[in-house]
Amino acid sequence: MSKHQTKVIVTYCNLKQPDQTYKDLEVWINIDGRESFLKEIYAKECDIFGMIPAGLDFVNNKVIENIVSVFDEYDGLKYIISQEEVDGNMAFFCRKKLADKEGNGFDVNIDTEENLISTTGLFKTYG
Repeated sequence: MSKHQTKVIVTYCNLKQPDQTYKDLEVWINIDGRESFLKEIYAKECDIFGMIPAGLDFVNNKVIENIVSVFDEYDGLKYIISQEEVDGNMAFFCRKKLADKEGNGFDVNIDTEENLISTTGLFKTYG
């Protein structure tokens, strides 16, 4: 167990604040639609970075806890993606220290990446 709680930052497209019980969670909503939003938020300090696309929402208030638990259980895991998708967009989470070793962002091919888990049942569609 780590000495600090894993910090999670999530970008979220729903205008309501998600009801997640995980304590060290920051949620950012791109209200003004600026193009630099993802880059700005990704640059913030965190252990896990996630993106929830428009049309997907958390299935319950423990989703972030479950995602952190999976990352904690598998040391080499870089990415978690949802099987649920809207218009080809899936929920996506990465462990920044593994996915972005040079600090330049990440580029992942979900078809060939070996350190990736695809989940189902954590997200639901809406709209």
